Amino acid sequence: MQEISSWTRCASALSLGLLVFSVALPAHAQRLTTSERAQLVRSGRVGAPAIDRVESEGRAPVLIVFRVPEAGPGGGERFRHPRHRHALASRGDALLGRFGAGEFELQRRFGAVNAVAGRVDARGLVRLANDPDVLRVDLDSGGSAHATEAVPLVGLDALQTAGLSGDGIQVAILDSGVDLSHTDLSDAVIAQECFCSDSGAGCCPNGNTTQSGAGSAQDDNGHGTNVAGIVTSNGTTAPLGGAPGAEIVAVKVLDHNANFCCSSDIVAGLDWIAVNRPDVDVVNMSLGTSVLFSGNCDTATSFTMSLAIAIDTLRANGVLSIVSAGNDGSGSLMSAPACVAGAISVGAVWDANVGSQTAHTCTDATTQADQVTCWSNSNASTDVFAPGGRLTSTALGGGSSTFRGTSQAAPLVTACVAALLENDPSLTADDLETVLETSSVLVTDTTNSLDFPRLACTASAPVPGLLPHATALLASGLAGAGAWAIGRSRRRGQPCNAFS
Repeated sequence: MQEISSWTRCASALSLGLLVFSVALPAHAQRLTTSERAQLVRSGRVGAPAIDRVESEGRAPVLIVFRVPEAGPGGGERFRHPRHRHALASRGDALLGRFGAGEFELQRRFGAVNAVAGRVDARGLVRLANDPDVLRVDLDSGGSAHATEAVPLVGLDALQTAGLSGDGIQVAILDSGVDLSHTDLSDAVIAQECFCSDSGAGCCPNGNTTQSGAGSAQDDNGHGTNVAGIVTSNGTTAPLGGAPGAEIVAVKVLDHNANFCCSSDIVAGLDWIAVNRPDVDVVNMSLGTSVLFSGNCDTATSFTMSLAIAIDTLRANGVLSIVSAGNDGSGSLMSAPACVAGAISVGAVWDANVGSQTAHTCTDATTQADQVTCWSNSNASTDVFAPGGRLTSTALGGGSSTFRGTSQAAPLVTACVAALLENDPSLTADDLETVLETSSVLVTDTTNSLDFPRLACTASAPVPGLLPHATALLASGLAGAGAWAIGRSRRRGQPCNAFS
């Protein structure tokens, strides 16, 4: 696939990096007894894969979601309130303090997300199942990345002609990093961070699991560089990006193979943005878990719960998370975090007739503009489609690279959001979602016979929420707003599902 310690109580000191809270594990960790396994299953709070891993290996990497303390104001500002963050840290401290020697090895904690990640043994897992403060425990699931007619097809060239290039808009890209020396991107990166683990080892440029500052998001795969270029390439050696004036906050969460071992790395990246980068305007994640879900997945597992908490926290402060739907060719399933209700999930269409194409284990014998690719995931919860076939953009080491996937569709949507926000910074996350999903251009996924809006960022009629003099509007205008408002409500109302 080409796409792919102790905790301080001082709220001002939340660095959100890897915290050293390790306890030596016994050489031969105890296994679960039959009665303990039955107890874990009865609790309904521990995922079966976590139980199986502990039984087979003696310990398992897990993500634990605990109850949110009632402290500080409500809404999107709650996580910024010192009293709330104190209470969140205190509850996490109390949870960790109840473990016996060797039962749990902490790997990550967060400032805005009520969760902790680490490795647990049989005794620790039983303790968690009996802890009234624990909401859910699951394996800390891993995954991977999802990879020049596209820009004009969705109207981004018209926006640029109208003077809207995303100038001054900050886009956070969680990916394999960015080629920091690429002539098309070097002036766009304004901040960097890394949260990259690899089976306990670190895959940040410094060899650790966390890195901050200059050089921390240097790409070593190429996927992130391609994605960043689709958003904001200045067009010197590769094609011009959809929003060439946008600034990039690069967060490396994928390793040199464009994989991530643990969802907690993604959560850590989102958490760092929420707490440390309030100036970020939109987030792009061209990646997803290997575990797939039908419908919205917000409460399905501890890792989807954690992702949903982080995404909803950002959204409450006006920041949309744009996420690729995945390349499994499924008409019923999507990966996380695309399956989170508060995210904008993006499927892929072809942008032109490029003949027969084989990618991601399937073949489209014929292709044409707005034909859904055979490899794009979708279900009733998918929000929008955009071109994702054979997009040429910036490459690791300079020049250009060509990728195919929902990974390439997502940054086109992100570029559109950047242009819309430049035009009207007062647009809320809900306004932006309405604009993205209000399109007279509909595409049909033949695997499920569902219709979806295809991204369209050019003007033909006013859309509520945009400035009266806006030149960057969706092609459909008000005509399609009612139908897609109904459709969006239907999709958001889908029940959450467990492992699929």
